[in-house]
Amino acid sequence: MIKSIKKSVQGFITSLKPTYAVEVDLYHVIPGVPVKSNKERHDFDKGEFQQAKTFFDGAIVKTSDLKLAPAEIKLIKGKKKVLEFKHFGPVNDIRPSKGKRR
Repeated sequence: MIKSIKKSVQGFITSLKPTYAVEVDLYHVIPGVPVKSNKERHDFDKGEFQQAKTFFDGAIVKTSDLKLAPAEIKLIKGKKKVLEFKHFGPVNDIRPSKGKRR
């Protein structure tokens, strides 16, 4: 009886925790051609911060080992909040701006 109550309380607490995701953007730059991006998103279940953080750190190590640039890696909490990010190369110069276009 007590175990089932603990299990249901733990399930309720887990349902309140946010989801996490790791987003990897690789930019392909060829002179004279518009910049192309390849976006990969790896989603994790509710409360799996440690698994997402481990994947994020592994992606940073792998990207730096392979010398992939320009690239951008983000650890995201919920749908929008970026907890950590890492840029490889001149990402800010390449990424299209989200301002007004005339």
